[in-house]
Amino acid sequence: MKKIRTVLTLTLTVVMVFSTILLSGCSDNGTSAGTPFSQTLNAEDGVRIWYECQNKIKEEKEDTDLTNLFSSEEETVAEPTVFGRETKVIWIKVYKDGKVTSYSCAENIYLGYFAKMSDEEILKELESNPDKYFIGNEAEPYEIYLYTDATGQEVVFEGVPAQIKMSEDADPMYYMTLFSKETIPTFQVYDSYYGGYVLYNYDETGFAEACIVTRCEEGASFGLDSLDLEGAVVDYATPEDMLHEKNAELKEKLKAEKKEEAKAEGDGETEADEEKADGEADAAEEDADGEADMAAKVGN
Repeated sequence: MKKIRTVLTLTLTVVMVFSTILLSGCSDNGTSAGTPFSQTLNAEDGVRIWYECQNKIKEEKEDTDLTNLFSSEEETVAEPTVFGRETKVIWIKVYKDGKVTSYSCAENIYLGYFAKMSDEEILKELESNPDKYFIGNEAEPYEIYLYTDATGQEVVFEGVPAQIKMSEDADPMYYMTLFSKETIPTFQVYDSYYGGYVLYNYDETGFAEACIVTRCEEGASFGLDSLDLEGAVVDYATPEDMLHEKNAELKEKLKAEKKEEAKAEGDGETEADEEKADGEADAAEEDADGEADMAAKVGN
């Protein structure tokens, strides 16, 4: 009898331990295993650099709107996707003190170029070469947006919308790429290791061999944030509808500002002058419609 009790006790103990391990690995708060994105932004030195990258880019593009800055055409690849020193860097996001600065790489820049630099050297490189790294936005406060599955219980996508200018003369527009619960295992480039997430478009379609990665320790793992992340925006419409809404509001704001500038430039503005200013503002709005309509894919 004593032997039976011992066996039952051991069996019960094993079941309880297994259950604890199983439950601890479940997404009861909507998160996935690994270091959440938000925690990576709390670096000891206050700076975290993320790279939006792609292995294969189409050489020719028929238009220049933000929806085509990444090549979204699916390609048949026999071998598993391998990221490394020849992975092209499209955007660089520098998170510091609760704000983000976005740099667009104007030239062919590859991950191996940064792998040999310290973060301090990279920041100096970005700040001292404006022709090489165009500043799309600078020190902009940001919010983390979380999007869940059909049940609303598990986070499957995460993103950070931001206002971006694609050139000095262009109006800013909101864009957002999403990263998913599909993560990138750490890979080595020279003496550095990188890891992160598979990159998706704002409409939840995949890019061809695209990722968002950051420098990390060998073997590091990443995951999405949980539903109880403080300050996060959860399931605000869909990513696409959210961008439509934000860009519509931004267009109206920019239109009003241009009208005020036009009025301020001419004393005693006539009705004809005001109609001209309205026409110019409407024309500018129409020019941006193609971008604002499906805005804001990266071109990290």
